[in-house]
Amino acid sequence: MEIGKMVLMPVMLLCAVNMVSAAGFEYNETPMLMAVAEHAKCRVDFTNGLIDSIVEGVPEASYLTDYQDTLNDDMDELYDLAQRGDRGAFKDYMYGTLQEDFVDTKEAIREARGNFNDWNVSRETKLQLWDDYVALNETYATCNYNTMKGIAEEKLNHMDAILEYGSQRSDELEGKGLDMTEVDRIISDARTVIVEPYESAVDSAETAKEVREAIGDYCLGNGCADGTNYHFFAKVEIAKLNSIVDYLEEDAVEAGLGDEIEEAQGYIDSADGGVQRTGYEQYAEGVGEEIWENIKLASSTIKDIFSQLRGA
Repeated sequence: MEIGKMVLMPVMLLCAVNMVSAAGFEYNETPMLMAVAEHAKCRVDFTNGLIDSIVEGVPEASYLTDYQDTLNDDMDELYDLAQRGDRGAFKDYMYGTLQEDFVDTKEAIREARGNFNDWNVSRETKLQLWDDYVALNETYATCNYNTMKGIAEEKLNHMDAILEYGSQRSDELEGKGLDMTEVDRIISDARTVIVEPYESAVDSAETAKEVREAIGDYCLGNGCADGTNYHFFAKVEIAKLNSIVDYLEEDAVEAGLGDEIEEAQGYIDSADGGVQRTGYEQYAEGVGEEIWENIKLASSTIKDIFSQLRGA
């Protein structure tokens, strides 16, 4: 594989495996970031091996080792950011500094190859460089597949953690008297629609391309541009708010707060309408923001109802 085709891949994967988040849910970012860093290291190892091969056969190109030093320093920084779980800085560094250094390295290698005739590089050396390239490419292919699998497994771990968190919250709220039937149904449906087929696709993937396609095909949130997006947290939040309104409605109406209940229900229905219209697609422009704004407004209205009921 040419270096240029490798440059953006981890950035694209990081977007493809974009972490869903919600208030109260916390997840250790380090394992996923380390998996992405390991994938990036495949490219660095390939490039370093290519430079070693060129420098060994063509001493005039020894200056290329400076680019190795730069890429190795970049990987040290990337691993440090991964260990710290700093997703934003990790993405910025990989998309910015590492990508730029790969582009510079690619250009330097291209220029060195362009000087082979001026440097009187023999045909025998050129053939050896080609053999080295083929071997390095085979090693890269194996590394690419294995580390892509690692990324996929971390995405699965993350989705499992989300559903487990949802189940725990459902149990807690059910213990407080809320009907969590719909929330539990959503959690079960998310596992059926997203997690199980995703796990099956990853397990059966025989190439890095197939693993990458699986990563982009199934998302609990809104992160799959051409895949299935479940919009899990929005659905769960809407179901939870519906349950709370049902729980409060009778007392609220008796206290003269029927209009407020209708207002909260209106916000919930608007949010749900946005989710239902979207289906399994990604949100159209502005739709996600509108859904979560309605969820926030419903939550605020419900808090006001609670406050007034307590003061009644």
